Amino acid sequence: MRTHYLEKAVSFLKASGTTISGAWVDCGCGRGVYCEALARLGASPVIGIDTRVEMLGALPKQSLAVNGNCQYLPFGDETVSGVLYVNVLHYYPRIISFVKESYRVLYPSGHLIIIEYCQKTPTSWNPFPLSARKVVPILYQNDFNPVTTCIVDTEYRPKQIMSASKSSS
Repeated sequence: MRTHYLEKAVSFLKASGTTISGAWVDCGCGRGVYCEALARLGASPVIGIDTRVEMLGALPKQSLAVNGNCQYLPFGDETVSGVLYVNVLHYYPRIISFVKESYRVLYPSGHLIIIEYCQKTPTSWNPFPLSARKVVPILYQNDFNPVTTCIVDTEYRPKQIMSASKSSS
């Protein structure tokens, strides 16, 4: 089953149009499927961060595990190539602190990828649904440019991918 999810993760990351290389942070990494996908696509090192320490034990061996909160990333300014959020931000009513923190740790022209369900109505597993219409303006307001969006997995549970580059202005 993990192979199926890993293949989907790789295809979603490819669909973002982002070149994956250098150090990447998978925020809210869970059991590390996207950590493994990032590594397959060329990221090194891959750092998985999650608040649930029990999840970190399942990370792939090549990933670095960090128990922490992605609103306060434990890295210096401009120290990573990319930051990834997969089905994480819909748990928070305001995502601005995550966006600002991502911007802070990214190299100039680093990349941010956000993958979220295409859903308008809140549920217990998606309490604050995010749409590209809500997220894209926040990214632009916080000096991410360009920002691109696409929809994937349309046959099962559609997901939107928002990818953005840190402006080097």
